[in-house]
Amino acid sequence: MEANFLYKITDKFHITGRGNVVLGTILSGSISVGDKVLVIKINEKAKLFIDEYEMTIKKMEGFRKDNITFAQMGDAVAIYLEGTEQFKLAKGIYIAAGQGIIELKNRLINI
Repeated sequence: MEANFLYKITDKFHITGRGNVVLGTILSGSISVGDKVLVIKINEKAKLFIDEYEMTIKKMEGFRKDNITFAQMGDAVAIYLEGTEQFKLAKGIYIAAGQGIIELKNRLINI
């Protein structure tokens, strides 16, 4: 994982037997299967972090590519997350790691 990973969820769904899957595009950095990330719910209007949970990247898929192990900025990927039982995933939630968390805070300031 690069130190500035940032991803915004554009859709989510549940696959029986596989778990929760989120769709989106990597805004910065890169990520690998097995990396730990923060799933961050924010209120862009109020410029506040509402909630965050640490989760693990269980699996990733790209367009017509099953089981990819690495993805980088600009890639549209489906991410299977481990540890989502307590956290309600939704469109607009961010996934970040390292400097990506600081980048997200900076984006909030400039909204």
